[in-house]
Amino acid sequence: MALSDRRINVVIVAGELSGDILGANLIKAMKLIHPNISFKGIAGPKMMKEGCDTIVDIEKISKMGLIEVLPSLINIINIRKKIINLCKKEKPDLFIGIDAPSFNLGIEYNLKKIGIKTVHYAGPKVWAWKQWRIHKIKKSVDLMLLFLPFEQNIYNKFSIPSKLVGHELADQFQFDIDKTKSKSLLNLNPVKKTIAIVPGSRKSEIKYLTPIIIEACLKIRKKNADVQFIINFSSKERQREFFLILNNSKEKLDFITFQNRSKEVLSAADYAIVKSGTSTLECLLAKTPMVVIYKPHWATTFIVRLMLKIPFVSLPNLIAGKELVKELIADECTYNNIYEEIDHLMTSNNEALINQFTEIHKLLKKNASFESATAIFNLLDFNIKT
Repeated sequence: MALSDRRINVVIVAGELSGDILGANLIKAMKLIHPNISFKGIAGPKMMKEGCDTIVDIEKISKMGLIEVLPSLINIINIRKKIINLCKKEKPDLFIGIDAPSFNLGIEYNLKKIGIKTVHYAGPKVWAWKQWRIHKIKKSVDLMLLFLPFEQNIYNKFSIPSKLVGHELADQFQFDIDKTKSKSLLNLNPVKKTIAIVPGSRKSEIKYLTPIIIEACLKIRKKNADVQFIINFSSKERQREFFLILNNSKEKLDFITFQNRSKEVLSAADYAIVKSGTSTLECLLAKTPMVVIYKPHWATTFIVRLMLKIPFVSLPNLIAGKELVKELIADECTYNNIYEEIDHLMTSNNEALINQFTEIHKLLKKNASFESATAIFNLLDFNIKT
């Protein structure tokens, strides 16, 4: 049988909406190389649009935090068993886990033992915390797809097959962002200073961060009456939850809202208040000075501080190896601290910071989806040259 006639069946799991973006573009790239391929698993709306059949709602496993996940733990374990049993029954050619190592590594470990090829897209940050996971990764993964150049040395040291592919988001942004044009594309006032809010895609993040964000924005507006606030929501449900809290506020505050348009929103912003996560990288790629915020459960904070081996949590700082952007985490995540950092950014010359953002952008831009797709097919003995 010719390789072009070979039917490839893939089970793929994205653990959250940022993984949905990676998965959608990977599916698209793989279909371009080899159209005779099918995908099923746990997918978000973008992956489903590219033809992935989802058997579990992505929201059911999209949890963050050591303590916050506990109420859903039994359900998450059962979903993982469901995916493992599906793969044992259908014997796909390949399993792809996108990020979410706490969920996906257990699946990969079980599947590799029975001869199903496993790929993990987005290397777990073993250089930051939980270094012991590297031994489980070696037993679980046939191929690790990496974002960051320095990660490959770690995986090489433990003889784990890996491929540096860059980051999909870096391929979606231009190096130079025209802020005025970006504002006009969203029908915003092009001369007003614009602050973007990215409050997170999880219900718990909206619950804990929204009151702090609102108070910070009120204080920012008192000093800057002409500022416009824009906010991107991952879903109508997250928007509804945000405005339920906002409507209980004593003072009126206007937000211009968008859904699933984080690229456009961050490109149009002069400054941003961003929940820690993939959105901080997206903000960097949009060349937007930011303050990074997160307020986990107090017990999660305590445990993570014991385990964390590096001083940063946001992707811009992790990639740079130094503090590029201010992180306000846990007790430091107060409305006054957010206000003071935004005020500092609004009264500073941020040219040097934006230049550093651009250098990181150049480092990560590698046509990630195509590089990932070819590496995966080569794992399946397609011998595609790049």
